[in-house]
Amino acid sequence: MRGWAEDLEQKAERYQDLHARMTGLSATASSELVSVSVDSDGVPTDLRLTDRARGADPATISAELMACMRRAQVSLRQQVTELVHDAVGEDTAGEHIIGGYVRRFPGETDTETLDHAAPLDNSPRPDDEDDEFYQRKSWLT
Repeated sequence: MRGWAEDLEQKAERYQDLHARMTGLSATASSELVSVSVDSDGVPTDLRLTDRARGADPATISAELMACMRRAQVSLRQQVTELVHDAVGEDTAGEHIIGGYVRRFPGETDTETLDHAAPLDNSPRPDDEDDEFYQRKSWLT
């Protein structure tokens, strides 16, 4: 029993460390026209237009912004995957974290991965729920 408790405590420490390291992640992707940075949740934190964007077609700039954001998010997902594997190995909970990032930020070659990924629970939360879980904006906080 003591060994099981120690193992559980070590696992909890690894996940606390993983959480702390993941909150500091960010990724940036750039093109000739734009640069987009995202935070650890994949939310854009910085959008920049280069001098070459001046006078460019707004639809082209918009498409470049979206493409760069998706590339930054896929880069973030790759960072998370490496970090999870380094911190906790191929643990079931770690794979669930990675799976969430794969579903949220699929790359161009992820269609097969997505077909086999476990579905997220998208059921609506109860209106009368006061649980702290539902009040969080990010699972990282």
